[in-house]
Amino acid sequence: SGEAAYALYSAATLPHVAAAGAEVTYVADGAAPLIGDPDERWD
Repeated sequence: SGEAAYALYSAATLPHVAAAGAEVTYVADGAAPLIGDPDERWD
């Protein structure tokens, strides 16, 4: 699923984010699209 893929991506990239002195400040489930057709679900 998209959620599982993003979890793998996050696990691989978060150490690099931290090494650069940055941090993730917001994570959401992405249930509602910000743009696009509200009836079309991508994942």
